[in-house]
Amino acid sequence: MEARTGAAPMPRVVLVDGSSACQATASGIFSGTEWELLRVEDALDGLCAIVDQGPRAVLLDEACTPLDPWEFTQLVKHHPRYRKVRIIVLCRRVDVVLRARARAVGVDALLQKPFAADEVLALLNSEADVAA
Repeated sequence: MEARTGAAPMPRVVLVDGSSACQATASGIFSGTEWELLRVEDALDGLCAIVDQGPRAVLLDEACTPLDPWEFTQLVKHHPRYRKVRIIVLCRRVDVVLRARARAVGVDALLQKPFAADEVLALLNSEADVAA
């Protein structure tokens, strides 16, 4: 994390994705932005990062293990201390069933892969809740 004198700490985002390609894409997106990127490979490490690092948001691959994104989101959103952490699920395809499932557990947004830098940053920088 960069030390910035006299400024608020950089907001953090956790990427939960074991794919080196997705991790490289995310590194490029967040390089030079106000966001600090923390990369983890599985959902359990993602939960630990939420507790230890206090991120503002999580980018969560739909194929994460050992918890699926719905279980992960329920654990985070049902805890009073972490329910404001934004959960954005990265999907290969977004359809009506996936949207309904995401909405039911409290996912803040679905983002289809491949995604553009401006899409990710717009979701993270928006103050209002993003409908899944």
